[in-house]
Amino acid sequence: MKIENQTYYHFQRINEKNEHWKEGDIIEFNKSKENIYFSSLKKSISKYYNSISDQNIKIKIKSLEDTIKSETEKQIENSGLTYDNQLQIDSIKEQVDEIRNYYYKCIQLQQELIFETKRKKINDELPSRFNCIWVTKDLTEFCQWPEILKCRRSRILELKLTGYIHMTSGIFIDTDKNREISIAISNAEKYWRGSFNQETEIEYLFEGKTEIIKIL
Repeated sequence: MKIENQTYYHFQRINEKNEHWKEGDIIEFNKSKENIYFSSLKKSISKYYNSISDQNIKIKIKSLEDTIKSETEKQIENSGLTYDNQLQIDSIKEQVDEIRNYYYKCIQLQQELIFETKRKKINDELPSRFNCIWVTKDLTEFCQWPEILKCRRSRILELKLTGYIHMTSGIFIDTDKNREISIAISNAEKYWRGSFNQETEIEYLFEGKTEIIKIL
């Protein structure tokens, strides 16, 4: 949907990655530049991107977990854990956590690519999750966003928007629940066609001219 000089709001996380916008700034969101969300996602899995399969990651996680278990049991049988033994086990646990994180990011990226492919097929003029800014029409919706974004430091920006906006629901791209490719394809269809209950995690994707009116 095309809008002109409409008031919306943006929940901005405050960290070193985000630009510190100020009142009066004008930012253009379009398909020529990736947003921070997508560029950060790709960067976080750069050493696995296009080089390792989901199955290989699962196998490595299982192998490391088995090593932790066997090493722990062996050391306990041999009069308990020494300081060096514990350091070795802690190091392996850190590897497991790191690989689990990369595995989750790989699934997240896979879903994003599926959603982007479906968006282009349905309507290429719809704002892309790779390039958009997420906004909301109603300030009361912000009560759910801090938990969803898992963010402690944030601020709310009042914006004036001119461009294209798409209203949908975030329930369709939940990587904690929906990890099957077939489910992701079905959810992508619903996401871009706006087929959802209007009380569930409403989100607006916007591309176009964004003016910072006020920092609330």
